[in-house]
Amino acid sequence: MFGMRIETALEKKIKLNRAKRTERIKAFLASASDQEKQKFLTDMFKLESMLTTYASVSERLLIFIDNNIIQDIFKQDVDRERKQRLHSFLAVLALAQDYYLIDVFAYISPAVLFEAGGKRNDYSISQVEKLVSNIVDAMADVGLAAHTVGFSTKRDLLNIFKKISFDETQIRAAIDNVVARCWERDFSITEYGGIRIPFSLAEEECPEINLTYFHLPIVKWIFMHMIEKRMYRENKNQPRARRLMVNGNETTFSIIKTKNAGVEGLGDIELLTYCDLTSQTMRNSPEITMGFTYDDRLYETLTERSSVVSVGPTIQGGVDNIEDSTVVFTSYLRQSARRTDKANRRMREYSDALKEFGDEILEDFFAPSPSDSAGKKTETGVVS
Repeated sequence: MFGMRIETALEKKIKLNRAKRTERIKAFLASASDQEKQKFLTDMFKLESMLTTYASVSERLLIFIDNNIIQDIFKQDVDRERKQRLHSFLAVLALAQDYYLIDVFAYISPAVLFEAGGKRNDYSISQVEKLVSNIVDAMADVGLAAHTVGFSTKRDLLNIFKKISFDETQIRAAIDNVVARCWERDFSITEYGGIRIPFSLAEEECPEINLTYFHLPIVKWIFMHMIEKRMYRENKNQPRARRLMVNGNETTFSIIKTKNAGVEGLGDIELLTYCDLTSQTMRNSPEITMGFTYDDRLYETLTERSSVVSVGPTIQGGVDNIEDSTVVFTSYLRQSARRTDKANRRMREYSDALKEFGDEILEDFFAPSPSDSAGKKTETGVVS
């Protein structure tokens, strides 16, 4: 049964732009160079891979949009690379909503708004209203309804901007502290001939950071990785300890860096806070949130933290009833098996839908030319 109600102008715009996604993708690909087409595919599959990982847990996703995607929307007419990346984003949205039939809700967070607005904390109410309105309109341009999260009123958002600005100074001072220090250490434990775990030492020596907005455990986790990588680079004479460290050139968790007098990557901290799939599944979160980003370091970090963890029931000897505990544990095993089966079915369905999307939208633009006898066509029509 279909219901009827009067739609707002914004709702009509969102529905129209959602309906026109594939038309826009085809128009872009028709004018794209071979290099742009290949980059289009690379970027599309990058986000699609993360999408299917999260969607295997839930087909109702809250999507946090990173500032780099917002800037792609704003600057698509003056930057060809951003235009290409935007169309890869449109392709993933079309896949998610129209082919995978996933319910997608776009969330815009205070830290992303702070970055999108040029990191100002001196907005007037009217200026911050215009900022939020511009972001909501940008999401409508790609067929998404935008929902703000983390604040109730524009005045709340202004106060949060001041907190974020304060936290930025604290994080910047902590980065400068880490960079200025020597990280040569003696990791040996003389009493037993063992090795001190470098990551635990990094936790002990992490500078204290006084935060008013960002989640301290997440920020501390980022700094612990930063310190461990410096330890790896500065302790080349301790191979045993280095085997326990992340390689100093590893970019996972390297999502913040200094820029001018401030810090780049504040929005990334927020996306990591909300979109860590491992933590969400471990604590049985009632909703699943994921981040859409083209930032390689944030993407690698979110991928590293995208394991699905199922926490089973705990049984205390001498406290819990053995028969009841056995019933609960047996039920948990059955549910886990069913969830695994359902996730596997979803992945097979997504694979079939991806082929359908490739056949309907991409095939004409990626099929090898008749003279290309060496080209081999894949299921999606892409030359391999």
